[in-house]
Amino acid sequence: MSKKVTKILSNQDKSFLLTFNCNSKDSSGLYRLLKDYEDLDLTTEEGICFFFAIKYSNTEMLKMLFDYYKKYKLSGDIESEEYKVAQYNLRHIIEETRLQLEFSKEIEDVIDEYLQPSETTSESDELEQLDYLNDNSSEAGFDEEAKNEDNTELIGHDAS
Repeated sequence: MSKKVTKILSNQDKSFLLTFNCNSKDSSGLYRLLKDYEDLDLTTEEGICFFFAIKYSNTEMLKMLFDYYKKYKLSGDIESEEYKVAQYNLRHIIEETRLQLEFSKEIEDVIDEYLQPSETTSESDELEQLDYLNDNSSEAGFDEEAKNEDNTELIGHDAS
């Protein structure tokens, strides 16, 4: 019985391999990397791995990236701040990529499959919700009284 051995890589090495595999259109290398590591940051370098998959019209790679992101970032409570931020980040990456590249029909179909138009909210609504969550962060233990009007912290400053 053979035992799977996963090489321990630094976050920097993982990011490099992620980018390298996507840029070199190495779907099998990407598959192994995604399979071996649960802590990859697909949003690194503004989602460059999504950019390469879309640029090369590599639907197989794009599906792998979406599946991984969905499994590790979009698997929690859809009402949680963490989920909403992850969803917003993914939508933002795709929209920023859309500004730089023309998407093929096949790529559009994959994106539509994974990122259906916001069920109940638009991207601007999502931004407003995130702003609301950030503005109400005092509930999360932040001391709003320790800030002055221009939102800078007042630390050990005597007003006299």
